[in-house]
Amino acid sequence: MIVTSREANSSVKLVLQAIETVFDGHDVDAIDEFFAPDFVQHSPYAPPGGKRELAEWWRRTVEAMPDIRGIVEHVVASEDSVTVFRTLKGTITKDMPDLAIKAHDQALEFKVAHLFQTRNGKIVAHWEVMDSGPATKLAIGAQ
Repeated sequence: MIVTSREANSSVKLVLQAIETVFDGHDVDAIDEFFAPDFVQHSPYAPPGGKRELAEWWRRTVEAMPDIRGIVEHVVASEDSVTVFRTLKGTITKDMPDLAIKAHDQALEFKVAHLFQTRNGKIVAHWEVMDSGPATKLAIGAQ
């Protein structure tokens, strides 16, 4: 379901294309196409910084979960802000030290809420909250 204002339509298209290309398509090199030069990452799961840190973090994530994909469940937008609720699924094939998970080909499914801010046809900021319960269970179970 997409709930949006008329003014937000271009921002929604931009964000959904970025999600499809960069995150679900694993095309990290396309970050420059969607993210502004002054982009700021506010996620507690990725290193603070900009596009370079985002690219490095997503490469490591894809390396650990090569089949990671998301399903967009809900989108809400107003002017330059786009909120996307997604369900992500993948198989952990390489250790994920940031989440304290040792790889044993475990399936992982979790929910994420993203808030993107756009300006002049580019994403300028990103915040997210992840349901860390499924990852925590895998980390605890590996001990």
